[in-house]
Amino acid sequence: MIKIHRETGFTLVEMAIVLMILGAALVAGMRLYDSYLKHQQIVTTTSNISLASRAVSDFRARFGRYPCPASLTAARGTAEYGREGDCNPDGLQRDLTTPGDEAPANNVAPGSFANGYYVEQSARMIDSDGDGVDDLRPLVVRGGLPFRDLNLPEDFAYDGYGHRLSYAVTERAAVQSTFNPSQGGISIVDNQATPQSLLNVPDSGLYVVFSHGNNGAGAYSRAGKLVEACPPAGGIESENCQPSAAEAKFVHIPRDSQRDSSHYDDVMAYFSGTDDSLWSVAEPDPDDIVLRKEGRVGVNLKINSPTLPDDSVAVNGVIRAEDKYLTTQLCDQIGGDCWMPELIGGALADGGGMKCPPGFFMTGISGGAPICDDEVEIKCDPGQIMTGLNPDGTIRCSTPPVICNPTNRVICGVTQALPSATNGNRHTLTAGASRRERYRCQPNGLWTTYPEWIRGVCTCDPTQTTTGTTGCGTGFTGTRPYTRTRQCPSGHWSGRVYDNSFDTDCTCTPYKRYRNLACPAGNTNGRIRQVNNYNCVGNRHVPSGWVDTAVQPDPCRCEEKDTVQSNLACPGGLDGTYSRSNHRSCPYFGSWDGWVYDYSGCTCNASKTRTRVVACPNPDEIGSVTEQDTYTCTGAHSGHWDNNWTVLSTDCEVPPPTVCVWNPIGTPVQVVTQPSVPRAGKECTCGSPKAGCFEYGDPNFLKYNMCECK
Repeated sequence: MIKIHRETGFTLVEMAIVLMILGAALVAGMRLYDSYLKHQQIVTTTSNISLASRAVSDFRARFGRYPCPASLTAARGTAEYGREGDCNPDGLQRDLTTPGDEAPANNVAPGSFANGYYVEQSARMIDSDGDGVDDLRPLVVRGGLPFRDLNLPEDFAYDGYGHRLSYAVTERAAVQSTFNPSQGGISIVDNQATPQSLLNVPDSGLYVVFSHGNNGAGAYSRAGKLVEACPPAGGIESENCQPSAAEAKFVHIPRDSQRDSSHYDDVMAYFSGTDDSLWSVAEPDPDDIVLRKEGRVGVNLKINSPTLPDDSVAVNGVIRAEDKYLTTQLCDQIGGDCWMPELIGGALADGGGMKCPPGFFMTGISGGAPICDDEVEIKCDPGQIMTGLNPDGTIRCSTPPVICNPTNRVICGVTQALPSATNGNRHTLTAGASRRERYRCQPNGLWTTYPEWIRGVCTCDPTQTTTGTTGCGTGFTGTRPYTRTRQCPSGHWSGRVYDNSFDTDCTCTPYKRYRNLACPAGNTNGRIRQVNNYNCVGNRHVPSGWVDTAVQPDPCRCEEKDTVQSNLACPGGLDGTYSRSNHRSCPYFGSWDGWVYDYSGCTCNASKTRTRVVACPNPDEIGSVTEQDTYTCTGAHSGHWDNNWTVLSTDCEVPPPTVCVWNPIGTPVQVVTQPSVPRAGKECTCGSPKAGCFEYGDPNFLKYNMCECK
């Protein structure tokens, strides 16, 4: 007897088909995941820049200036990492007392990079001394984001590609003594042939926070190293990367992913302002605030005259004190008709205070005596309802909310009820296979729905179909008929099921694609135009490869150019202006021939002086010291500040002694006779040990076993 064994399995052809299907699905999935990652990088970059810009604005509102940038090359873990530098160019650190000269503007020449900072000079002239004459082109300092001083997590100082965010600020706006929001020096422009300013006042930007994008051109890594060198001059992104001694210019346009000179993937936020904060936090002591402008202060005053009342502080409204409001007299607006606070708040036993008889309420004061009534009626106007109490004790009234009355709706032949509800409430009715209708109570008191709020069907037939056609795509002619089937119970249509194969409905036709490439080094204008021919082989496209077109619309070329800058403010304290010229030779490889300077218009004035205000040398004193420095000429067109500061005036003085009073602690007990302990609120010697104290009660005394002198 012969036994036959039958073996089962898959053929090589079947296995190959399965692997082909898995490979196609895997490739499609990887493309989708790659697109998702790129989108997340852009979202992270945009979000971090927005948060950083908001933190910089908050810093300015708190300290009356913008932060100075941090070093781009500071290594993680060092004291300088994420900390703002010193933008004060007067030879002192930011505390205005410690000697030192760390300002980037004093250590980095405009148009260059050193110590982790770029320094550029604005194209704008400003009036630095308030004499009505524009006399200075402010400097702009660019570095990293000082996230530690902005109280931001470290990750918020990086973009979605892991590069450090760049932060540039007008130097004078980062120093409290020279801060002026109308004297920004940063240019924000587009990429037109003649760049147009994106600011209301050209070249007036105060700060800019930006990412160098995915390519990292000009960006710095977490280790403080340059990620990618700046692109050659002439490209759009080079403006945001290469430092310039002529203008602090940044380009801001929509993203452009072409791999040529028009490539742009930078993301930025910038700010330009002309207003000014009245108050700022005092940097020596963040618990104090200071008035940044001289004169009197008016709060909630609506007056036609530009002159405030003669009071130091004039308030039209309510003043609240967290603990105590101390005063000896309360008067009317012209300083007359004054009375003592004890008249109302004093103790009855001491002859002060006011009180109505039992069963009466005090409703006012007249002639220094209380007005007492036995009945008080408070109500809202007709048609209104009471919703609460105002801070002054009056009732708060408002119009009653709109009510939608109950009503019926017929859905899929079934009557359903909408309930009573107030304005804005929503209610959903359901019926049939998957019908859902949403309604909202409107301000007019009616229930309303919209077509987009109606979903599903009353009856669902899974055999119901619909047909249509769609195109074959780029490079193909023909149309593809398809069929869709109703899905139950949702009522949605299924995906498209094509009637025929792709090759049956569609016919391949040749087509062309074009692209532009940057010109090779040595050229200043033009671009390379290329074409790729897609030919048909077996109803599929086969590209021929990129080749240069026979006719170049904008051929590559080099054009020589001269530029002259005049009326530039003389450096180093010299009076007058100077000019400079530069030439671009061909072939061009990224840099001009170099500036040629003419300082013949600069003159030295030995009678010039400068002043500064510093803190008192004795830490126990309050006030300030005004110092003066002189200027020395070393030639007709050269000189320097002596940095030999002498005292010009001082108003330093020892502050008045601190006044301490007894403050009760805990819960008091009532006693009939006056305790032999100090009264709460009475002055005491600061530092005295804790002891008992009392307050006047009604009618007895309130004794505290523990009071603190502070």
